[in-house]
Amino acid sequence: MAEFIKDAIISISKGRSTNLRIGSRSVPHRLRIEERMAFDRAIKKGYLDIYPWSRVNTTNIFKKLSLAVNKTPIFCEHEKNLSVVWYYLNDMSEFPQLDLMEDDYEFELKQGIVSFIFKDRAEAKLLAKMLNSQLNGLFSFKNTIL
Repeated sequence: MAEFIKDAIISISKGRSTNLRIGSRSVPHRLRIEERMAFDRAIKKGYLDIYPWSRVNTTNIFKKLSLAVNKTPIFCEHEKNLSVVWYYLNDMSEFPQLDLMEDDYEFELKQGIVSFIFKDRAEAKLLAKMLNSQLNGLFSFKNTIL
């Protein structure tokens, strides 16, 4: 059944219909060519890079796909002079043990979303890789769907 759900998610990301009714017309899912490339990179890395010019479509599809394979979706959002790594916290057992200096980042927990705010983009990407390995067990989607 999980394989059908993954196929349906990939199908709605290409603008096709699906019989499983997993997409909503009010939530955008179709990806453009550059978004498709970013989505494929996210599948390989295990986390999604979000930039100011990114549309919400990529975030929606990556979140749906991660949840379909029972993994925590991790996002690394980049702005002009800071980067934010965030994910949805289901319970406190998912809270990772991190070996980071306290002054390197700011931490926020709001409405079930854990956020780490960095001034350095490279540190944010390193944290996203660490979170993927701790929360998802060095998981990447490449052997799963592509």
